[in-house]
Amino acid sequence: MYRSGGGSYLPFESGYQCSFSVSAISDFPFSEGPPKTIAVSDRSFLSGYNYISAFKSLNALPYVLASIEAKRLGVDDLILTNNDGNWIETCHSNLFYRIHDRWHSPPLSSGCIGGIMRKQVIRCFHKHGVPFYWKNINSQEALRIEEAFTCNSIRGVESISKLMFEGTEHLLQIGEIPQMLRQKLLQAY
Repeated sequence: MYRSGGGSYLPFESGYQCSFSVSAISDFPFSEGPPKTIAVSDRSFLSGYNYISAFKSLNALPYVLASIEAKRLGVDDLILTNNDGNWIETCHSNLFYRIHDRWHSPPLSSGCIGGIMRKQVIRCFHKHGVPFYWKNINSQEALRIEEAFTCNSIRGVESISKLMFEGTEHLLQIGEIPQMLRQKLLQAY
């Protein structure tokens, strides 16, 4: 969806146009794939919270640049940070991580997108009694992360086996929660 109505930054009239692109998905999104290796960029691609940051938009430039950076680093995905240095999401997905027995995800106020699958994962956590909290995290605290996964509506839930940041490789556990989520989310569809 994009605006119409002529003009440059100030349209002459209010209106919108829609364009859809459809392509086949080769793998079913809830099938378990290999765990991912994710790096944290030393650059901030996103600026943080504003009143539209929780919504997807046509401005994909930060995600395109971050995807190029991930490819350059030879990793599967890249964690994006805001201007405060907090981890907010990845190039493709929302981020969840476990510290001790509690699962966390960055709050919308950090600047992450409020993804559809993110909402479903949080509902599933609450429904099945999985301890969940909103929490900002940065590279200084990241060594406390024991397990992590990403999720989005196309790729489903993907486990993370390794985090790379500030010259450190941090190996993560692959637990039962991502598999449970895949099963429960599949049952919901």
